[in-house]
Formats: sequence, C-alpha cells, structure tokens
Amino acid sequence: MLWLFPDLQSGVFVALTGAKDNQNAPPVYSIVSQASDLLLGITPWLNQSTSCTFPAPWKDVKPTERGNASMPHPMPYWNISVTPEKYAGQYGHLAFGNITLTKDIEGVMLYYGRFGKMRLLPISDTLFVGYFLENLSFVTNSDGNTKPFVIEFQIRGNAAVESLEFPVDLSVPEKTSFKRINKSGPRYTRNNSMQAARKEHAGFQTVLSVTAAWCLFH
Repeated sequence: MLWLFPDLQSGVFVALTGAKDNQNAPPVYSIVSQASDLLLGITPWLNQSTSCTFPAPWKDVKPTERGNASMPHPMPYWNISVTPEKYAGQYGHLAFGNITLTKDIEGVMLYYGRFGKMRLLPISDTLFVGYFLENLSFVTNSDGNTKPFVIEFQIRGNAAVESLEFPVDLSVPEKTSFKRINKSGPRYTRNNSMQAARKEHAGFQTVLSVTAAWCLFH
C-alpha cells in the first residue's frame, strides 16, 4: 500500500509478506491512516480503541469469507449429460499459448503454464467454474478472495467443443478465446512461438514470437 503526499514530497508505504488469509486489510489501513495523520501534522482520527475496531463504528463490519487451505474447492461433482471426454484436449491462442484439459475420475482438470492447475466444476454444458490448486490456490481460496473463475465453452450442435473462453486479464470483463486444436491442425507451443495457421490465415505465412503476456500463469 502506497499513499503519496506531493505537497510534502513524502508518503507512506506498507508492504506485507505471507498468505492472504489473516484478515490484514483493516489493520493495515488503520496503521497507514494514523501514520499519514502524523506526517501531515494533524490529530489522528483513529485512537487506540478505534484502531482495533476499524472500520467500526463508522461502518458495519461484514465478515470476510475466509479461504480454506484444506479444501480449495467444493466437493467435485458432475451434473451434466455431456461427458468429460468431450472437453478434454488442447486449446490454443496466438499470443497466450496452450491450455490443456484432461479427464480424471472427478471430472475435468485445466492446466495453463507452469503453475496454472484448476479444477473445473460444471454449471451447465457450456459454463463452468474453476478453482486453482497448489501454487496458485490463493487466487480463488484466500480471505476476501474466494470467487472462482468462470470458464465458458463454445459447443457446436453435435456437441463438439470448438473453443473455451478464459479470463487471462482480470482487469477487463472480456474473456480470451482459446480455439480447440485438432491433432492434424497447427500447433501452439509453450516456447511462445507458432507456425502460421494456413486454413484460418491463408496467405499469412509468419511465425509469431511472444516474449510477454504470461504474467500470472507462467
């Protein structure tokens, strides 16, 4: 957290380490507020008593939904008629590489990059929720941050999955579309390069080299 005061050519900076599972936001805010008041030469509006109860009594305190390290996602289930095999396979994007879906005894797992491992649970044939596991479990399983990712599939009339929509950039509402890769089709490789897709980009023979855009998942 960084608060700057240009008129004083100074500021207050606070950094924390550790997991986001200890209800730290209100205490940090109260510390920065009191330090800023002292820096500005004004009487702190938080005292020893209200610092411990902040944001009460000015605002109702709503319990923060807490993560559960021993249970990073709800109990697996499969409540749709489409079988997990229909979704298993590789999906590619020109800039963001491959996403791989595999079938296991509990349903479908999603793998993206070095650390992106996600359990997918169906809401409908085309809509799933995803919970990260292992290294990135804190993204969907930590205090105040327990919302799953929403993954959408595009399915043709004959139940063939054409693509999946994955939220690569969480700062925008639009999801990124990853196209289903056929074994005989062009390959999107993990070394961030791709041979030109002749069928979809006829006459556009090129190799696209991407050196960024892996931020969270690589």
